[in-house]
Amino acid sequence: MKYCAFVFVFLCLSCSSDDLGDDCSTVLCASQNLMLQFVSADTGEDVFGSGALDATTLVIRDVDSGNSVFYEVIPIGVNEGIVIAFTGANDAVVTNYNITYEAAFELDITFEMTIASGSACCGQISYENVEFSGLEGEASDQFLDTYVVKF
Repeated sequence: MKYCAFVFVFLCLSCSSDDLGDDCSTVLCASQNLMLQFVSADTGEDVFGSGALDATTLVIRDVDSGNSVFYEVIPIGVNEGIVIAFTGANDAVVTNYNITYEAAFELDITFEMTIASGSACCGQISYENVEFSGLEGEASDQFLDTYVVKF
């Protein structure tokens, strides 16, 4: 048994390496998205989490290019709500998005995304100067870079 344990430890130690060099191809960086949670101004209820609205029918467009913006619908816990997550397209450039949901609401969001060096392979993305027009938005400490939009 001791021999098997020794062989296992030897194999594990011989395979490990602290020197990744400049090869980041095997490193998986965590996505850092700007996230929006849409809530009713009257009830405070998450309108997508409650099923009152369908998050998959949102339309998000880059105002400058007119292109559609990819977004993800992410559940928060069990029946706690849904956030809409997207990443800015430009480094340290002001980004303007228009977000519409059929006849229920329309808003513009402007922000600046900056990428600072984090680790050797992954940058640290931060969102600054986030401004809303058309609807009320406020930062939330529930999640990193999450904003609550009330309408």
